[in-house]
Amino acid sequence: MAVAGLILAFFSPLFGIIFSSMGLSKAKQLNGKGRGIAIAGIVVSILNFVLTILLYPFIIEWLEGFLE
Repeated sequence: MAVAGLILAFFSPLFGIIFSSMGLSKAKQLNGKGRGIAIAGIVVSILNFVLTILLYPFIIEWLEGFLE
């Protein structure tokens, strides 16, 4: 779950957070195995989500200029 969360963090931040959180929960059951990957997935998901929100207006502006 942690590895899937980290991979999804790059493509879909929402699913990355969900899967990484499930991986972190599972890592607690396995005495910490996979904990670092799960935390990395959560961090990457949050950063990707924030950057997407911050860059969204600029992308829309660029597309409007490109399509004119």
